[in-house]
Amino acid sequence: MLRAWDWDKPLLLAPAMNTAMWAHPAAAAHVAAVSSFGASVIDPVVKALACGDVGVGGLPPPAALAGAVRGALGLGR
Repeated sequence: MLRAWDWDKPLLLAPAMNTAMWAHPAAAAHVAAVSSFGASVIDPVVKALACGDVGVGGLPPPAALAGAVRGALGLGR
């Protein structure tokens, strides 16, 4: 998908995953790669995850995501 992205438009990514997955070096490398292309990454939050663990990797609340979208579109937060 990113190879076909029009980089004149904003791209926001909100990765969400298990804490162990988020801590894996590959996740950091992937986030760094998409960030270097110009994507904005909304970091995951600490909360109870679908796997039953509590830790970093959760999707931020809808209001935080909406604020990031508004900011990317220049509409203020």
